[in-house]
Amino acid sequence: MKKVFGVLFLAVFLVTTLFSFAFATDMGPMSMDTVLANIRQEQGISATDTINIDKVSTAKLEELGDSVMELMIGNNALHEQMDNRLGGDGSATLTAFHKKLGYNYLSGYPDGMMNLMSGGMISTYQGGMMGYFAPGGMMDSFGWGGVVFCFLFLVAAVTAIVLAIKLSRKPRG
Repeated sequence: MKKVFGVLFLAVFLVTTLFSFAFATDMGPMSMDTVLANIRQEQGISATDTINIDKVSTAKLEELGDSVMELMIGNNALHEQMDNRLGGDGSATLTAFHKKLGYNYLSGYPDGMMNLMSGGMISTYQGGMMGYFAPGGMMDSFGWGGVVFCFLFLVAAVTAIVLAIKLSRKPRG
């Protein structure tokens, strides 16, 4: 009886481990090295040859941009949040963002974190992550009304503190 439970436990453990590995590989984007190797294979060039950007398919540019974004952010959950803010999987905005990121990476401009910024995260067009008060941007929910409200709240808080200090110093008679 113990052997049956032992074998059953081992089978369940193996199945869940295999499913978790399969699920984990589907979660994130391909590594940049894999995408670059696929692009070189698509173009029929070696690892030392320069990739011709004009010959890279849009699908590969998008994959590369997704991989660049994952590498630069370094956190899959945050990457998913940013992807959702840019329209989510399959959206035209996110696809264009990833393509531009991939193109920028291959062209070498701009470098580092600025690559993310130039792709549209903080651009002012609708769908840019920050969107600076543009419809659909992160600031959209508050806009200028939020700025005015914060200013008025600050004035009210300072006034309340000043009144509290004045009332506490007033002699009781």
